[in-house]
Amino acid sequence: MADIKGDEITIVACARIDKAIEQVGSTSSIDHIGKGLQYGSAGVELSNADTKPDKFAGVVKAVGADAEPEFQSTRVIDNFVAGRNSTDMPYFHGSVSVPKGVDVTVERNLMTYVLTDGNVKFGDLITTDADGKFVTTSTYADAVGRAHSDSDSNNVAYVYIRGM
Repeated sequence: MADIKGDEITIVACARIDKAIEQVGSTSSIDHIGKGLQYGSAGVELSNADTKPDKFAGVVKAVGADAEPEFQSTRVIDNFVAGRNSTDMPYFHGSVSVPKGVDVTVERNLMTYVLTDGNVKFGDLITTDADGKFVTTSTYADAVGRAHSDSDSNNVAYVYIRGM
């Protein structure tokens, strides 16, 4: 069973989307949260401070196999042998960027976690800022959703993202 809770669409990225899914937190609180997208000329692109609800596509949920995850490396030593050099092995530990032309699945009309500027409070109307994160707005006509929690220490809030 899929974990998609609202309406979902898969559409191609019409421009590179840096950190479409961003890593937040550290150690046991690490999470990966998608950013807001808007409709561009031939697909979706990162939303910005000028994104209005009629152009808002939704929140990134998943990316195609050609996306670019950030890796870190860890030192692996097998069969402890004196003087043996270790091997550095990569592991996924970061954000995911989407090149132009790669599929992106976005969700809307649902409750989800989003990245904020850290100032979102329960009940606030929200819209997107310059880098696909979410901020408060006082104008219903500009809102793409409503907060159902305050932003936490990682600037993540639980929000309702409205449908089209």
